[in-house]
Amino acid sequence: MIVLFPVLIWSQELSVGFQYGLEGNTMSDMQDFNTSIISTVPFDTKVVSDFPGYWYYQPSLKIAYKRFGFGLNYSYNSTGSRISGKDYSGEFRFDLRLNKKSPGVFIEYYIFTVGGFRLCGEGEGGFMFSSLHLEQNLIVNGTTQLNDTYDFKAKNYFFQPGLKAIYRLNSFEFEINAAYLVQFGDGTFYNVSDKNMMLINTTTGVPVKPDWSGFKVGVGINFILIKSKPDKSE
Repeated sequence: MIVLFPVLIWSQELSVGFQYGLEGNTMSDMQDFNTSIISTVPFDTKVVSDFPGYWYYQPSLKIAYKRFGFGLNYSYNSTGSRISGKDYSGEFRFDLRLNKKSPGVFIEYYIFTVGGFRLCGEGEGGFMFSSLHLEQNLIVNGTTQLNDTYDFKAKNYFFQPGLKAIYRLNSFEFEINAAYLVQFGDGTFYNVSDKNMMLINTTTGVPVKPDWSGFKVGVGINFILIKSKPDKSE
């Protein structure tokens, strides 16, 4: 609070918000990993789900001053895949459940304002902490041959440019946004119980990492907690 106090005095507004939308991803490493798994199964299998885009959730805290806004946010997103196959001799199932927690900072620049409508450009960056839960089951002639679970983690970074349209009504702001998330960093998946154990693509021998890069579209709402009087020089 001591650190924030002069910032709050200087700022025109302090608001809290929540954003919700759809987030895509690339996940090429993970898809190649699934392909390597399929090649090891002795009967026909198919990929039922292959890391589709899914909903994200993002609370935020924002401070605004004149034509700029900046703040903190925290985003959560998940996806996954399933490989399954079954014939007269047995059944195989391979599930990957993946989620991402992303604390970040952002800055907005208000391109223009007309009445209660505002268009702004936004840049965001931060950390990405990925968690992967792996389950594999193999039953042959009624006997369970495999029933394993593993948990992996990875850390990477991101940058996200975007555009946002905001409409203000009293103490509320309603927004629509579109952005593209770019992941960078070499954080591959390591086993939670043993950090020396990596998730490896058995075909290439290369460690596997997530790739959350992709488009994001969403809607949001902000509630203005503190609103100072505008500067007469504006």
